[in-house]
Amino acid sequence: GNTLNALGRHEDAAEIHRRIIDRVVRRDGERSEEALAAMTNLAISLDAAGRKEEGNALRVRVYELSHGFFPDDHPGFQIVRRNYAVCLVEQGKYQEALSILEKLRRDQLASLGAEHLGTAETNMLLAMAYEDAGHHQLAAEARAAAAESFARIHGPDNDRALRCALALVYDLTALGRPDEAAAVTRQYFGHPPDPRKLAIIGKTPADILPEVLERL
Repeated sequence: GNTLNALGRHEDAAEIHRRIIDRVVRRDGERSEEALAAMTNLAISLDAAGRKEEGNALRVRVYELSHGFFPDDHPGFQIVRRNYAVCLVEQGKYQEALSILEKLRRDQLASLGAEHLGTAETNMLLAMAYEDAGHHQLAAEARAAAAESFARIHGPDNDRALRCALALVYDLTALGRPDEAAAVTRQYFGHPPDPRKLAIIGKTPADILPEVLERL
């Protein structure tokens, strides 16, 4: 099913995941690791097929089934919680999403550590939720942590590291800290900003704010 999804055959993938869910639920019930994993895979296929509302409804169901079934440090449940938080953000339920994400980050720092990819992904999502909720300083802190982790894990040309870094440049400028924004620009994009690195995330040097460029 996952291979078909990767090949772009999303409806075929979804049908396979449905068959798995049906068989596993009949055998073990909905509250089993295999059933919950298949539901998550089905949600991914539904998203890719353009049926995001169905995919999100399934993610909510997976969260409801997983809550209280897995311990907080279970890697699979940590992914389930992050997926559920994404659904909440998309519904505009920022405070509820932030409550889940902040608890998730604490659990991941304790069980996985600050440099784990899962922790970095949570920080990236936290930054988006903080920004949407108007908490710009907290958004900048989470983005800084995510950018540093992605760069260490995947290298300085990683697209997620660069996206987080550029968003951090905008955050710091909006917070009235253009000197810090310039330092982040030098760190991730060079001096002058490297067009090749910016192209990785679909940007050009013109996307760097003038007040930042003049401080490079």
